[in-house]
Amino acid sequence: MKYPKYVFLIFFLASCFIAHKTEKNVHYAGNILESKSENSKNDSTGTISGELFDSTTKIGISYTWVGLKQLDSKKKVAINTDYYGKFILKNLSPGVYSLEFGLVGYFPFIIQNILVTKGKAIFYKIELVENDLPLGRS
Repeated sequence: MKYPKYVFLIFFLASCFIAHKTEKNVHYAGNILESKSENSKNDSTGTISGELFDSTTKIGISYTWVGLKQLDSKKKVAINTDYYGKFILKNLSPGVYSLEFGLVGYFPFIIQNILVTKGKAIFYKIELVENDLPLGRS
């Protein structure tokens, strides 16, 4: 039986959310290779951008789920990296945020307490670690 492509995408995103929120023993693994903050062109908001790489092959990881949560409000945003593993979150109001990265086959990774200020652009270069455990195990 054939299903439209979006059905699998919805299932994949839901399974990532469930795995991250319901597992008691979720392991997190990854490395921040580079982190820098620069002045941005927009003086009233901030930006977070970055690149995700496989820790073994050093190749960009395509279409990885990136979740952004503003800690002092209920604001949440989710995007995917592009084909090369790059992402950008623009027009962020000043505040403290956390970023979460997830993709089937890799351990999830979280960066907490990211301070976004007016006129600043934050860049991360991140390695994700492959998860060789069978699905349903952590």
